[in-house]
Amino acid sequence: MSDDVQEIIISPADQRAGLAKAHVVGDDPIAQSSAIQEIDHGLNQLFAKHQAIAPPYNPEQMLLLFEHSNALRQNIDAYATNIDGYGHRFEPYLDWDDEETVEVMRRAIQHQKLVERQEKDPTIEDAAIDDIPEPSDAEVDAAIEAALKESRIERQRLEEWFETCADQVSFVELRRRTRTDIEITGNGYWEILRNAKGDVAQFIFLPSWTMRILPMGKGAPVEVQDRVRAPHLDFEEVPRYRRFRRYIQVIEQRTVFFKELGDPRTMSARTGKFYDDLKQLKREEEHEEYASEVLHFAVHSSRSVYGIPRWVGNLLSVLGNRQAEEINFLYFENKSVPPLAVLVSGGRLSGDSVGRIRDYVEKQLKGKGNFHSVLVIEAEGDESSGMLGQAASQMKIEIKPLTDAQLKDSLFQGYDERNMDKIGMGFRLPRLLRGDIRDFNRATADAALEFTEGQVFAPERQAFDWQINRRIMPMLNARWWTFRSNGPTRANPMEYVEMIEKLKGVFPPHVLQQLAEEAFGRDFPDLDAVWTQYPLPVFLEMIRAGLITAVDEDTPGDWEVDDVLEGDEPHETPTAPAAPEVGEEPDPEAPPPPPPTPAQARKRIGLALRKRYPKRDLTKLADLVEALQSEMDSRASRRLAKGQREDPDAQL
Repeated sequence: MSDDVQEIIISPADQRAGLAKAHVVGDDPIAQSSAIQEIDHGLNQLFAKHQAIAPPYNPEQMLLLFEHSNALRQNIDAYATNIDGYGHRFEPYLDWDDEETVEVMRRAIQHQKLVERQEKDPTIEDAAIDDIPEPSDAEVDAAIEAALKESRIERQRLEEWFETCADQVSFVELRRRTRTDIEITGNGYWEILRNAKGDVAQFIFLPSWTMRILPMGKGAPVEVQDRVRAPHLDFEEVPRYRRFRRYIQVIEQRTVFFKELGDPRTMSARTGKFYDDLKQLKREEEHEEYASEVLHFAVHSSRSVYGIPRWVGNLLSVLGNRQAEEINFLYFENKSVPPLAVLVSGGRLSGDSVGRIRDYVEKQLKGKGNFHSVLVIEAEGDESSGMLGQAASQMKIEIKPLTDAQLKDSLFQGYDERNMDKIGMGFRLPRLLRGDIRDFNRATADAALEFTEGQVFAPERQAFDWQINRRIMPMLNARWWTFRSNGPTRANPMEYVEMIEKLKGVFPPHVLQQLAEEAFGRDFPDLDAVWTQYPLPVFLEMIRAGLITAVDEDTPGDWEVDDVLEGDEPHETPTAPAAPEVGEEPDPEAPPPPPPTPAQARKRIGLALRKRYPKRDLTKLADLVEALQSEMDSRASRRLAKGQREDPDAQL
C-alpha cells in the first residue's frame, strides 16, 4: 500500500463482524509548529565574557514575540505615532508679552552684576545682591531688546541643528524608532557624537537587542561640571559627583564600548579601559578609538538597571494568541474531519478501488475539465458475514458527507479577543487606537482620545522633553528656548473657528492667533502691527472717533487705550489758529481751522467719556467698548437731528 494511504488497524473480532477497513486518502505529514524558538547567535557568550549584566528578559526574544504577535504592533505603533510622530516646536523660555518678564529681566541684570563681582572677588556671598542697585527702565529695555535679538538667532540655530542631528533619517523618525524599541524591550539607546570642539553634533540610533550594561565600577565618584540655568538667565557649571556606567554593544561579532552621557573621562572604545587623557590612550592602544557617549531611555524598573516592557504582565496572553493562531492555521493543513467518508457494509473495498479513490481525490477532482467526471467504486462482498445457515447480508456502499462535523469558523475567537483587550489595557489604549472601530461614535471616540491623550501620551511626551531640556539643550547652549513635543489637535478645527469667532470681540488678534495655531497645528507669521494688540471692536471705534488715521504701526497715528482714558498727548501736535475775540467778526477769507490731530482727538474723547460716564470703570474693556459705542450713537443722533433741521423733508 502506498505511503500516502494510511490504514487503521482493527481487531479480529471486528473483522469477523464484516467491518470494512478505513483508509485515509490525501493525507500529508503534520506541519512543524512555527512557535518562536530560542535564538542565540553567540551574543550571550560574548556579553558574559565581558561580565555584562543580563537583562530580566532577552531583548531579542521580545523582538521576535513582537514580530509574531497579532496584538502588540498596533499598540506600540499607536505609542510611536501619538507620542513622537507629530514633531516638535521651540517655546520661549520667557513670555515677552507678560509684564512679569520685565521684573524677571530686572532681577537677572542684578544677578549678572553679582556674578561679575564674585568672579573678581570669590568671597562675596549671594546675599550681597541686596547691595546692588536696581537697573533703570532704560537698562532693562535695552537688555530685553538684546535678548530678543539673540533669541531670534538662537531659534534659527536650533531649528537647523535638529533638522540634521539624526543620521540619514529625520529627528521624528529617530524618535519613532527609539519609542518602538522602548516599548518592545523596555530600553532605547542613542549614541551621542561630538565634534572637534566637544559640542554635541549628532544622534545615532542603537538597536536595543545589541546593547548591554556593564557593572558599575568600584572606584570613587567622578566630579562633573553640571550645566544648570542660573538666575541671571544663563547657564552656569555646578560641580557635582556622580557614578557612571559603561555600555557594550555586540553586533556582527564586533564589540564596542560606550560611556554614559556626561562622563568626562577618556575611555577606549575597543577595550573599555579608562585613561588619563587622549594622549595616554594613543600611547597604550594601537587603534586609538575613544568611546563616545550613550543616552539610555528605559521603562523604569525598581529591580533592574534595565527597563522592562510594559506588556510583560500580559506575556501569557501574547503567547496564547500566537498558539491559537497556529491552531487555526494548521487546521487548513491538517484538519481532523474529512469532507466525506465512503462507507462499505457487508463487504470491503478492493485494493484497486482504494487507489482509484486516492487518485481521483488528489488528481482528478480539481479543475473545470473534471466537472462531470464519474467515480466508480468496486467492492467485494463478505460471504462469512452471515449467521450459520443463513445467506450473507447484502453489501452496501454509501458516500457520507461530513461537512456538518467540520469547523465552520476559527477556534478560540472569544479567547483571542479577550487577550487582545487585556494587552490593550496593559498599554491603557482604547480599541479605537488599536484599529477596532466597533461600538464607537463621535462622542465616545472623542472621549476616548481625550482620555488617552491626557493620561498616556502627554505624560510620555513630557518625560521625553525633560530629557532633551535637561541633558541636551544645555549642551547646545539654548538660553532662550525650550524643547516641546507636538501632540495631535485635541478638538475639531471647526470648533476652534467657532470659538475664535465668538471671542474676537474680547481678545486681541495676536491672542486669537495662538488659538488658531493650536487648532491647525502650524505656526503663522507673527502679528506685530498696532491694531493686533487690541480687540477689533475697540480699534474700529477708535477709527470712527478719529483717534487713529492708519493701521500701520509706523505712522504717527499710533495710540494706546491708556491715552484715551487719561487724555494724554504723547505726540507733538501743531498749534491751531487762535479763536476770534468776543465781539470780533470772523474773517470770511481766513482758512478753516485744521481737523484735530489724533492726539487732540484722544484728549477730547477721553475727557468727554469721563464726563459723560463718570460711574463706569473705563479701564475695563467691556465698559470702554460700551462707552465708545454710546458716544458714537449719540454723535450719529445729533448729526441726524441737525440734518432734519436743515432739511425738514429728509427721511431716515
